[in-house]
Amino acid sequence: MLSHTLSQANAYQQCLTAELLMHLVPLLSGTIDVDTVVAILITCMTEAAQQTLPHKQKRSVQHTFPRHPWFDAECQAAKKVKNRVYYSNASDQEQLFLQEIAVQLFHAVTDRVKKAWLERRATELCEMASKDPSGF
Repeated sequence: MLSHTLSQANAYQQCLTAELLMHLVPLLSGTIDVDTVVAILITCMTEAAQQTLPHKQKRSVQHTFPRHPWFDAECQAAKKVKNRVYYSNASDQEQLFLQEIAVQLFHAVTDRVKKAWLERRATELCEMASKDPSGF
């Protein structure tokens, strides 16, 4: 990790030097004002960073794997309610009580949904096994 960071820093330094050399003559001749110098420096640093630092790319939905395939819209709604309770402004005792209830309700919903999903999945697998036992 450190060697990767050092190589990125070296690459950034080399790229920034190359960018600055392209603009060095107008800077040294003094024919441009301070605002232009600042704009050129910002541009040089931005271009050097874009050329050397890795770009984070958003993963396609097709390439993401659900952590829990049973976690559906009902679970999402329960999670939103739980989070709203956690981040609400209430007194200490009241807040703790509401948080405890929200967590219990969240777990009740997720446990019920998970159990139903597992039962459906088990039924599907049993049907698949009865149709083609060699696949198992």
